Amino acid sequence: MSVNSKDDFINCVVKQVKFPFDRKPIAKELEDHIDQLESFFLSTKCSPDEAQRKAVLEMGDPLEVGKSLNDVHKPLLGWLWIFNKYLCILIAIYSSILFMTKVYTTWENSRERTPPVFEGESAFQSIGIDPVEIQIVYDKTIYQKIDLHCETILFERILLNSDGTMILLYQSIKEFDPFGLDVSEYPIQNMSTLVHSNRRKIRFNPERVKALEGHRILVTQDESLLEGEIVLEFSHHIGVSRITIKGE
Repeated sequence: MSVNSKDDFINCVVKQVKFPFDRKPIAKELEDHIDQLESFFLSTKCSPDEAQRKAVLEMGDPLEVGKSLNDVHKPLLGWLWIFNKYLCILIAIYSSILFMTKVYTTWENSRERTPPVFEGESAFQSIGIDPVEIQIVYDKTIYQKIDLHCETILFERILLNSDGTMILLYQSIKEFDPFGLDVSEYPIQNMSTLVHSNRRKIRFNPERVKALEGHRILVTQDESLLEGEIVLEFSHHIGVSRITIKGE
């Protein structure tokens, strides 16, 4: 097939390429190559029309050129490349969202929040105690901290019901760690022990650990809590920390 016009040649070639996203760069490459040949023929004193005609003829049969290019730019490989490209973009966006979420969550966890204001009865109701059985015998606001590795436990309030059920309200404040370099988690309900003044240890009940108005609570029950001094004792890799939370 013979064509004389540069545009006709390029259009004929790209029509043979089945993968549509490759047609534009192929057309640009053909145009640049023809322009170079045109410049060469113009330097040999050819007229512009004659230079373009010779340049197009030098390129060969457009149908054959198009078929050869189509063999190289296979549609399946092209679509796979497009798919991988956008997949990488989606992964990058998703990773950015996860990272920003991690930064925000870490920042939130690193903030010390104002203790919530609530009626003591609501704390006991939140763990399933019938309102008629609630008779608070001890209610004290506290502000005591235990510093653990990359985490601070801040105790804020202690409530004791007449049946020996005790609730301890606390915050877990993490150090600001946006890259998640320290992922240590302290299961405070499992590592915490109440030590009565008679040295008898009373474990918190992990199944009754709750969250209350954005804070966390520890729950235990024992009638011996109604008398004497109560000490909250933490055993952790740094050592043992104790906080006196009740005493006569």
